[in-house]
Formats: sequence, structure tokens, C-alpha cells
Amino acid sequence: MAAIKFTDRWLQALKPPVGRRVEYYDAKQPSLSLRHTDTGRRTWYTLYRVAGYRAFRRLRLGDYPAYSLAQARRLAAETVLAAQRGEDKREARNARKTAPTVADLIDEFGEHHAKNLSSGVEAIRILKKDVLPYWKDRKASDLRRRDLVLVRDKIIERGSPIMANRVQGLVIKLFNFAVDRDILPASPFAGMRKHQEQPRDRHLTDDEIKQFFKALESAPVTEGVRIALRLVLITGQRPGEVSAIMRTDISGDTWTLPAVKTKKRRAHRVPLTPLALKLFEAAAAIEPDSEYYFPSPTGPGPITRAALSRAIARMGIKLEPFTPHDLRRTCRTGLSALGVDHLVAELVLNHKPSGMQAVYDLYSYDKEKREALEAWAEHLEALIQAADE
Repeated sequence: MAAIKFTDRWLQALKPPVGRRVEYYDAKQPSLSLRHTDTGRRTWYTLYRVAGYRAFRRLRLGDYPAYSLAQARRLAAETVLAAQRGEDKREARNARKTAPTVADLIDEFGEHHAKNLSSGVEAIRILKKDVLPYWKDRKASDLRRRDLVLVRDKIIERGSPIMANRVQGLVIKLFNFAVDRDILPASPFAGMRKHQEQPRDRHLTDDEIKQFFKALESAPVTEGVRIALRLVLITGQRPGEVSAIMRTDISGDTWTLPAVKTKKRRAHRVPLTPLALKLFEAAAAIEPDSEYYFPSPTGPGPITRAALSRAIARMGIKLEPFTPHDLRRTCRTGLSALGVDHLVAELVLNHKPSGMQAVYDLYSYDKEKREALEAWAEHLEALIQAADE
């Protein structure tokens, strides 16, 4: 068919062909064509040849009138120019269709990375809760730094600056993972600075500890969560590490956290006092067949740190708000109040020594850590007894 100089008037007057499909070619932009079917559908196409190749390729641009004549001519011209540079817009479009979304990326991150981390379950939960609602159908390759800034601002607006920084850190890890696996050529979030936040200094006084133990007895929470919260305070370990503890992690009177399960990627031994052992024994009796001391009631795996946070919120205790991590800080503060050596108290919490001591002092301090935690347990038992009176 001879080329026709397309005009808006001609397009508007065009009648559907009867029982067939017709393709018209534009005299002004020879690479542009219009396919017209007997149903009345009119679709723009462009023909082009990529530099270095003989065969012509066809790319669908869109339907008329959603895409105007002017837009179709511009897109056709852009496609031809790109082809002359060796770029194939059809291949780029196909690649984009199969490009992973943020949801796909989180799934792969969970399968190949996060599942090996002690906090992996919690990390995936946070990403799905605080990121996916905003980015669920977005292509990972489309995101820019501004997108993360907006998500972070939303979290700060609801009064959670610390969680905002945690979400930002997880997103950065997620996209670094994508770069490592050659899913993305680079991360748009590399080098992003954290939101300035005030360091927390909340810890429970002895009187508040008594109120905490008393309120926990009747709190509307599961027995496993009740025990886990007590163990965070008694052992001083991270809430996520306590909630995810497995039966195989405890041998005799020692809880061993392999490096892969700790935040600092350093193996850690926690001496267990009789008070702690009694609680672990009670936890084991709740779900005898589970590999976890605190299995999740809603699915495979252990309970999450978030379950501990929700439990504190449901306690209804009339104290200044505190978090599960504040219980860990309470333990550390209590050890100092009992006169425990600073280094020993830091090692109880698996904080790395500073300077050359971290390099040359390889003594385990297990004996000293046990004595420190026994003194803390004795102090807590006295408070529990006083709370019951």
C-alpha cells in the first residue's frame, strides 16, 4: 500500500475495514505504521533495523487515540535513532517486563541470604510491613534515592525514627544483595546517611522491674512470649536472639550462639543461671516437638522480636514506655550497679572490646561472665520475691 501522509482529520474519519486488517504507512515518518482491524482498533507500530543487523524489527508503540499522531511520530523517530546507535528498544521493553519487582527481590533476599541470619525472619517481616506497601509493584531498577527518603519520612511521621533508620539499613542491604547477584548494576541507595536520632537511655529501675514482673504474670500474652521477655532481662541478650533460640543452642548450663546468629558475627557463649534454666525448661514443655523454644503460633519458625514489643504494649503497665531492648539495657545497667567489671559486663552482652584488647586478649571470660549473671539473677530473684509479697 502506498504511504499516506497521516493527519488528525484523516485518522478521525477512518472507517474500520470489513472482515480484514489493513496497515497504513506514514509518508512523513516512513518508519511509522498504523494497523487497523475490523473491530475498529487502531495500533501504532514502528519498523527499524538495529545497527549491524540486516533484518527489520517491529515494535508496538500503543493504540490510537491514547497515543496521538504527534506522540507516535516522536516515538518512532526515537526508536530509529536508538537503533542506529545499536540500541534495541524492543529488547529493552522485554527485559523490563521480566525485571524483578521489589517483592521479587525481597523473596530472593529471604531465600538466599536472610534465612542464614539470626535476625533474618525479622528483617523480612520489616521489609514486607514497612516497604512493600509503598513499592509492591515497583520494578527494583526504577527506584531512586528519593523513594527511600519518602518511605523513611513516613515512618518518622508515625513517631519511629529508630525504626526509620533500621528500615533504611535493611533496604540498603537488600539492594547491595541485588548488586552482588547481578540483578542490578548499582544500588541507588549507596552512601545514604541515617536520619539523626537521639540515643535511647531508657532502663527500668528496681521498682519498675518489680512492677514489670508483677504485670507480666497476668498480661494477655502467650506463655512463650512471657518467658522470652523475662529471659531478655535475665540474660541481657538481644530480643531477636532470645526469640529465635533453638533447642540445639543450649548444652548443659550454657547457651552458645554461633557467629551466624549474632549481630556482630562473633560466636558468643551465655552462661545460664538456675533462674534462666528453669525458664528454658518451662518453655520447652510448651511445644515439646518444636526445634525452637519459642515457636511461632502462626507459622513455621520462631516468634519475632515484634511479638515481644506487642506484648509489652498489651501489658497495660503504668510506666514510662519501654521496649524489649530496654530490658537488655536494664541488665547492663544493673551489672554496673552490682560492681561488675566494665569489660565483663560488655562481654556478657557480646559487645566487642575496643582497641588492641580485641586483638590480643583472647581469654573467654566465661567464669567471670557466669559470676556476673549469677549476681544479677540473685538481685532479680530478690525483686521478684518482693513483688509477690
